[in-house]
Amino acid sequence: MKTPTLRLVPLCLAIVACGPMAVTPSGDATPDSAATDAAGDGSVTTDSNVATDATPPTDASTWDVAPLPPGDPITAPMEQWTWIPFSDAFCGNGAPTGIAVNLTNRSTKVFIYMMGGGACWDYSTCYGLRTAANLDTGYTQVNFNADRGQFDRAGLFNRTDMTNPFRDASYVFIPYCTGDVHAGDRVAAYDESNPMQMTHHVGARNVAAYLRRLVPTFPMADKVWLTGSSAGGVGATLNWPRYQAAFPRARVDLLNDAGQLVDASPARAREWRRAWALPNPPDCPECATSLAAYYSWLHRTMTPAHRSGLMATLQDATLTGFYTVTATNFEMSTRQLLMRSFDGQMNRQYFVMPGRMHTYWGNWQSIMAGDGTSVKSWITAWANDEPTWRNVGP
Repeated sequence: MKTPTLRLVPLCLAIVACGPMAVTPSGDATPDSAATDAAGDGSVTTDSNVATDATPPTDASTWDVAPLPPGDPITAPMEQWTWIPFSDAFCGNGAPTGIAVNLTNRSTKVFIYMMGGGACWDYSTCYGLRTAANLDTGYTQVNFNADRGQFDRAGLFNRTDMTNPFRDASYVFIPYCTGDVHAGDRVAAYDESNPMQMTHHVGARNVAAYLRRLVPTFPMADKVWLTGSSAGGVGATLNWPRYQAAFPRARVDLLNDAGQLVDASPARAREWRRAWALPNPPDCPECATSLAAYYSWLHRTMTPAHRSGLMATLQDATLTGFYTVTATNFEMSTRQLLMRSFDGQMNRQYFVMPGRMHTYWGNWQSIMAGDGTSVKSWITAWANDEPTWRNVGP
C-alpha cells in the first residue's frame, strides 16, 4: 500500500499537518532493515536512488563556527514584517530564497524561528513521496505572505500579548526549502529519470549567508532565543554553536520543538549523513555513529549558563515515520536521550508528554501537562531565566 503524504504548515498547528517529515505516518513501521551498507564505508544506498555529488562540500559546514565576514545590515520598517531576498541562499530547486524580519527598538533581544517541513534524502523521498516541503517549488515572499496567518494565530510574534515573553524582541523567520533539516552542504544529482536535476541540500550554507547580514543588523544583541519546530528544531540544534559564534556579545539559548535526535535507526541516520554531507564535529568522534551524541557534544561545547530546552512526545507519530521505527522503539530511544543528556542538569530541561502529538509551538498557549504545568509557563521560565524552570514529564 502506498504511504500517504501530508502537507506541512509552518508551525505544525495540527498534528496531521506535519506529515512531510513522515515516510510512514502510521508510526507502526518496522526498522529499516532493507537499507544496506553497499559501499562498506558506513554510507547507505537504496536501489536506484543513489545520490552522486554535483558539487563538493564548501567551508560553510554546520560545524564551521569561525567568525563570518560581515555583510550589509538589514534595514526594514519597525515592527512590520518585511521579506528580505538573498542572492546567496537557495532552495532545493536552486532558486534563491530569503528570510523575513520584524525589527524593533524596544530591546536588544532577538527571537529566531527556524521553519519545519520534513526532510528527504533520495529520489523517492524528494520527488516521489515528496516528504520535504518547498523543495522543488521554492520559498519566496509569496509563500511567506500565505504562511503569515498561521503563525500569527499561534501568537509567537504577538507584541500586544503582555504574557508573551518575546513581545519586545526583534523577530527573524527562517523558511525551510532544502530538505536537509537546515544542515546540509551538498548539491546532489539523484540517479533517476532526470539525472540532470540537481537537489540543493544547502541549509547550512544558507544559515551562513543569513548570519552574515543578521550579525551587523543586531550589533548590540545581548540575548538571542533560537528555536524551531520539527525539522526546524533539528536545524536549530545542529546550528546552535554557529549562532553563538556569530553573536559573541549575546547568550544564545536553544529551544528544540519536536526535533529530538535519537539513535532509533542507525541505517536511516547514515542515509541522512550521506545525502546531506552532514559533518561530524571535529572533537566528537562518537557523532559519526550516534545522533544522540550531538547533544552531549553541544552541551559540553556551550557554557553551562546556556539554556537548552526540548519539547517532545514519547511516541511522536511524525518522527517515528521519519526514523522508520516502531513507536515503542522511538519511545525507548527518547527516554534514553532524556536520561543521558537532560536529567540532573540545571540548564537543560524538557517538556515531554506521552502520546503521538507532533510539535508544541502551534498550540503553546493551550497545551498543559498532567501535573498542571502549561507549555507557555514552561517556555516563559526558559526565556526569562527563571530558577523554577524544570523538567516536566514524561
